[in-house]
Amino acid sequence: MDRLAVVEYLRTEHGLSGRMSEFLSFQDECEVTFQGPGYAATARIRRDDGSYSLNVVSNDLISILNDLHKGRHTGAEWSLVIDISAVISSIVAITGLILVFFLKLHRKLRLSLAVAGTLLILWMIRIAINQASAGL
Repeated sequence: MDRLAVVEYLRTEHGLSGRMSEFLSFQDECEVTFQGPGYAATARIRRDDGSYSLNVVSNDLISILNDLHKGRHTGAEWSLVIDISAVISSIVAITGLILVFFLKLHRKLRLSLAVAGTLLILWMIRIAINQASAGL
């Protein structure tokens, strides 16, 4: 079975989008899965007669945004966008911390808030680890 021909046929005939994530071949059928943010399509093709069934699931905007936020089924381009956003956020945070040391006005308050924020994050991480180890 020509995998590329099958995938292109399904895309053109049914307008499927997303990346092909799986092409499984079994003795009597094949299964092709396409996935994208908030989207999944699965085609099951019978080998003996070429008939197939198609199941397409398109989710709402919240599911799409959730997948984009996690970088799920998005590809290398979106992973690069996430990495660039993380670098920019880190630069902004470090710049703000540096400014605290150079500006004398309210320095103690700002450093206290930074320490409190760090302790809060560490406490939340500890809670998450405890819940994960408890199997919740």
